[in-house]
Amino acid sequence: MAKLFLVLAIVVSVAAAALGLLGKDKIDKLQGILKETRQTLARTESSLKRTEGELTKTKEDLTTANTKIETQTGEIATLKKEKEDTVLKLASAEMDRDKAKADLETANTKIAEMSKMPGAPAGETVDIVSLKADLDKAKNDLAEKSQMVETLTRNKAEFDEKLANANKEIDRYRAGVTRQGLTGKVLAVNPGWNFVVLSVGDRQGAATGGVMIVTRGGEAIGRLRITSIEPSTSIADIVPGSVRRGVTIQPGDAVVYEGPRNKPVGGSGDNLAAPLPPAAAVVQ
Repeated sequence: MAKLFLVLAIVVSVAAAALGLLGKDKIDKLQGILKETRQTLARTESSLKRTEGELTKTKEDLTTANTKIETQTGEIATLKKEKEDTVLKLASAEMDRDKAKADLETANTKIAEMSKMPGAPAGETVDIVSLKADLDKAKNDLAEKSQMVETLTRNKAEFDEKLANANKEIDRYRAGVTRQGLTGKVLAVNPGWNFVVLSVGDRQGAATGGVMIVTRGGEAIGRLRITSIEPSTSIADIVPGSVRRGVTIQPGDAVVYEGPRNKPVGGSGDNLAAPLPPAAAVVQ
């Protein structure tokens, strides 16, 4: 009987140990799941903060762009008014010039007629002298009016050019397109955060989202994407995978706007880590 109790005690002990091991495995699994859940939550919170930051930056960029568009629109309205005034002055000046030209032709005709009249004296009469004075005055008048017309015509052409440029700037602000032919230099590099400071800003035609090629010694070594702009400087992220192996971007490296990139047929977008163009393609 004692032997039976001993066997039962051993069985119970083994069963308890087995249950304990099973419980520990479950606890370990639950702790693992809990750890993964916390990590996922941390990544989600980090992503949410980054998204909120990007949204804030996008709103700021939009506000800046709208402010610039409003300013440019005001300048366009002023230019249009000045152009309209110039057009009116030009029309008046053209009428004055045409009248001066007609007066000159009339004076020439009268002098010719009086010189050919039968019995006209050999010398110049008082009438002819007076007509010649009128002729000189008409010549001077015509020269002044013609000069005025030329000046106003140039002014009108300048206003047309300014209006065209102002409208292009508005389109650029709305589209966020970097100005073609934009070049500059790397001013500073932050390798820890993988971004650089560039010597080009809004005044030079930089725009957020613009892709710049970094060159050194005429050779392309990497790509940057502009993320924020100031009047004379901008911040750009180094495009992952675009920098040549064994090379690091340094202050003083030249940058040039890459220009619009053609998306591959059936592709999902730009491949900014694609092979860099040859040096001749980026040196302007």
